[in-house]
Formats: sequence, structure tokens, C-alpha cells
Amino acid sequence: DEKIQDTQMDYAKLAEAELVDCWEGTAWKGDLLNSKIVVLTKETDVHNLTVTAGDFQTEEGDVLAAENISIKWLKEIFAKEGCNMAGSLKFYPDIIHKGGAVDAAAESAKFAWVGINIPEDTKAGVYTGTLTVNANELKKPIDLTYTIEVLDLVQLAVEATDIQIWQHPFSVANYYLGLGSAAPGGIC
Repeated sequence: DEKIQDTQMDYAKLAEAELVDCWEGTAWKGDLLNSKIVVLTKETDVHNLTVTAGDFQTEEGDVLAAENISIKWLKEIFAKEGCNMAGSLKFYPDIIHKGGAVDAAAESAKFAWVGINIPEDTKAGVYTGTLTVNANELKKPIDLTYTIEVLDLVQLAVEATDIQIWQHPFSVANYYLGLGSAAPGGIC
């Protein structure tokens, strides 16, 4: 699940989880989908670990080319966990770093970030394709089936939208309760 930030500390929990070898997503034309692949090593180091994608196709033969799929490894950074000085520094996979082959130590987790660009001229339909995990130590590659439903809707261009993100709760409350025209701090 790309919405959950798994870490090396979650290795035991991840190792107990059931293998999931398929992923499904829905997108508009001009959209971008993301998924995460978690690769766990067992008792030996793994060398030249890669995740690659092939073309995706509909039953009608329409193609979403592999060049629209970006696969990069997440890089870990130190981040403070906890409040103020009471927190401790821990490693978190947080930077979508670079693609290609990586090595992985025994009993560790590697996280691949998959970005799937759906060009605006993509025909609507259900596209199926394969992402393949491989490494020197694997006897046979692991295939993951991806299915993407492309809707017959076009994502608006960034220039066509006007988004304002308000993060301060008092500013939002002042505006919507009609107290925003007074001096700042209308709500106490």
C-alpha cells in the first residue's frame, strides 16, 4: 500500500504478510498513478535487484507503453520521531531516488516506487501488464500483474485549476464564519 510508510523496523510484520502479486488502479487520461513494491530478502544478501515493466495492453490491442512507467527505489533518510527533544532519530524511506539495480542486505526491505503516467491520448479501457522483480540470487523472476482502468475522462491541466490550500484552522474558520473581515484573530 503506497499510502503506508513501511520501514526496515516493519520487516517482521512484512515478512508475515501474504504475498500480493497483483495491483489494480483507476485513472483519467492525463493522470498519474503510483504504487509501491516491497521486496524482502531472507537469509542472504541479494545483488542486482531490479524491477522492470513491459507494455500494458487492452484486450482490443491498445497499448500503454512501458516508457510511461517509472520505477525508482526509495532512499532512506534520518527523521526525528516524537515531540521536541524527546524524540529519537530513525531511518525512513522517504526520497524517490533513482532506478536501476540495487543490492540488498540479508533480512532487509527495499521499497520500489512505481509511477504510471497515463498520456492524454490513451484510449479508455482496461490495460494489463507485468512488472518483473529479478536479482542474481533468484532462480526465476517474480512477475506482478498490474491492471489499470483508464476512464474516458481527461484530467485538467495544472494551468486550468485554481487551488488554494489553507492549513491554519483559525483562518479557515474566520473566513467561513464571516469573521475574517474584522481584525486578525476574530476567533479566540
